[in-house]
Amino acid sequence: MCSGCFSTLCNNPFDMVKTRMQGLESHRYNSMLDCLKKVAMNEGVLTLWSGTLARMSRVVPGQGVIFMSYEKISGIISNMVEK
Repeated sequence: MCSGCFSTLCNNPFDMVKTRMQGLESHRYNSMLDCLKKVAMNEGVLTLWSGTLARMSRVVPGQGVIFMSYEKISGIISNMVEK
């Protein structure tokens, strides 16, 4: 779960810029860097992490399912190999 939180915190600014560049207001930005700069200057640096909680509520449970599945599948394969 820590990895899900960490990856979300690190990647959220890039995801926010990607979303802005794909949205209806994308014509306001010339490039990713221009979008990043304009958002940080006009709306504040913390805006880059807007939507983090919503994204974590999706990513963290997903990481738990992946970890649980990995452990279960590894156990099944270990038992098959031992026989």
